[in-house]
Amino acid sequence: MRIILAITFLILSVLGFAQDFHYTNYSIADGLAQSQVIALAIDDKEQVWAGTNGGGISVYNGVSFTTFNKENGLTSNYIYSLFKDSKDNIWIGTNNGVTFYNNKSFYQYTSLFSEKDIVHSIAEAQNGDVFFGTNFGLKKFVNGEIQSWQTPVSQMINILNDLSNIGHD
Repeated sequence: MRIILAITFLILSVLGFAQDFHYTNYSIADGLAQSQVIALAIDDKEQVWAGTNGGGISVYNGVSFTTFNKENGLTSNYIYSLFKDSKDNIWIGTNNGVTFYNNKSFYQYTSLFSEKDIVHSIAEAQNGDVFFGTNFGLKKFVNGEIQSWQTPVSQMINILNDLSNIGHD
């Protein structure tokens, strides 16, 4: 009797708390620029930015895709990282530097990036400084320019702690 009661309770609890998730897959046929998506970001308009492996960026507004690529001002069509900063600007990390989008225009920053320097990650500190993690080290956006950045280990730990506390007020 206890076993039947336990099984009944288990079945009812699973049925009562089960959630039904609905997913939609998008492909090139739907307007996605390329089938391999490497990076994602969501802007303040709730548009999804999808960085692809050779097709540039596809921005989905909930209805259709808009594609941005080198012809529109990207430094490369190979997108490795996307980041929306606190001012709703989009930073785009590529295999050829960084592209910055301010909701109007694209700006390229390539001078301090070598041909093999891939921007794998982008983060913003609480003071608004933007950092770029590359396979050749850390770079920082300062006064409209990207600088190679070297700092003592103790200061680096403080900065990494600052970055890890983003959104944990």
